[in-house]
Amino acid sequence: MTNNFAEVDVKIKQIIESLDLAAGGELAPVDISLDLTIGESSEIYLEDIHNGALKWWLVEYQPEPDASNIEKVQGYLEAVYHLCESGAWIKAREIPFFVPFNSPTGDPLHQLLNTWGYYSDQDSLYQQILDSDKDLPLDLKVIFLNGRGDAKFDMKQDEEAYECYELALSIARKIHNKQQEGMALRGLGKVCWAQKDYKNSIYYFSSHLKLAKEINNTQQIGIALQNIGNVYRCLNQHEKALEYYRNSYEICNTTDDLRGKAKTILSFGKSYSFKSQYDTAILYFCESLEIFRNIEDPIGKREASFLLGSSYQQLGKLKEAKDCYEQSLKITQEPREYEMEANTIFELGWVCFYLEEFKQAAECYKKFLNIANNFLLQLQGDAMSQLGLIFNKLKEFDTSIRYSQDALKWFQKTGHKVGEGYALGNIGVSLRELDKYNDAIEYFKKAIEIDDNLSDVFNKGVILRDLGITYRKMKMYQASIDYLYQSMEILNQYKQRVDYDKEFQETLNELELTKKGAETLPCTLRI
Repeated sequence: MTNNFAEVDVKIKQIIESLDLAAGGELAPVDISLDLTIGESSEIYLEDIHNGALKWWLVEYQPEPDASNIEKVQGYLEAVYHLCESGAWIKAREIPFFVPFNSPTGDPLHQLLNTWGYYSDQDSLYQQILDSDKDLPLDLKVIFLNGRGDAKFDMKQDEEAYECYELALSIARKIHNKQQEGMALRGLGKVCWAQKDYKNSIYYFSSHLKLAKEINNTQQIGIALQNIGNVYRCLNQHEKALEYYRNSYEICNTTDDLRGKAKTILSFGKSYSFKSQYDTAILYFCESLEIFRNIEDPIGKREASFLLGSSYQQLGKLKEAKDCYEQSLKITQEPREYEMEANTIFELGWVCFYLEEFKQAAECYKKFLNIANNFLLQLQGDAMSQLGLIFNKLKEFDTSIRYSQDALKWFQKTGHKVGEGYALGNIGVSLRELDKYNDAIEYFKKAIEIDDNLSDVFNKGVILRDLGITYRKMKMYQASIDYLYQSMEILNQYKQRVDYDKEFQETLNELELTKKGAETLPCTLRI
């Protein structure tokens, strides 16, 4: 059974017009009326279920006070769906475009979904209207295609994003819409950048910049300059990148584009971080974090917090790094962005390990392995190896061997020689603590054979120390002292490493123990 949409929705219209759209601080008062009625002559009918659902979502639905962002706007997303299903496409278009929210940036719904990180919901919103509205004007269609490209890109679906941008570019040129043409070029540049095709990326971003200047769109000029800077940063041309960032920053200061300003400041920090100027990077990350907080941008907040933690970590300020990583994880929960979350948990585990908070470090790496089963493949082996190291510290040697053997298989499968050396060393330590000295020495020597063929021999320094400890336990003090001195000589080459002080001091301590042990013997040792 069907009902005439116009007849039934006269009541809906009356109820909606009586609503306080600013109630609860969610919606700003709007000038336009969401007139949901269709003309009397319309032959479009709604199924009862769509009509009832539409009334419920727009009138009855009330999110909880502590609702997530997506729950706060769920009524409008559902309304778009039911309007599309009923054939009321023109009305469906109005909700994502013309319902402004009391957000710091005043963005409409479809842009807020991207800001909040709800890329899948943003994509579905565009898809519903694109699939349902066969008469969608081209000037709107191109906006939806560019927006859908952005959602696909943020979901790391590069091929689908590229297709959306290409189609948007074709339509924009057909209707002579230079602004949307520029947005499509920007999108194509982003995809090329993500795929490390920097030559084409610069071409597309430069084309975007040229168009933005033609139409005097200062906001887009700033975005294009920042994007070109990002490419040069990835090419390790940091001075050139900083020049583009400075120009972008000057542009952003002339507009109300706070998000663009925050992203540019964040990019400054990334460049200084790549140049190992971490103190300067921290200043920029703090400034960008403050802006992201003010505009309630969770994606920006979590990235800035993570990068801030990374810089503190590089400076050896591990407690500050831990605070930043934990703050980033709190932001990550809604919506969940698994790769960022996994990266943060991994780094938090590293920091906890060096703070000697071994149980929390173990929990971090276990959680990382549960999350990162389909991505961050390289780090999965590292997490297993770290768990082997941690359980050695906790004196759970059988558990340590199990994780280290899993890590060894992973590294051998992926051809990761550095990791293979670490895993062999971890197994050697476990065997030594189980008093299996000869087996331990065999694993240590296998690790050294691998490390001898690597440019970074820091791990060799650690393994030589472990050999020294093993020989001390066997009361072979001369061999122990020889290995410990070799260890110190290698470790001294890596004074810039965050973990240098800890590793070198541990070697010194072992040397003192060995010397004391040697003094109990009647023989003369070269010490």
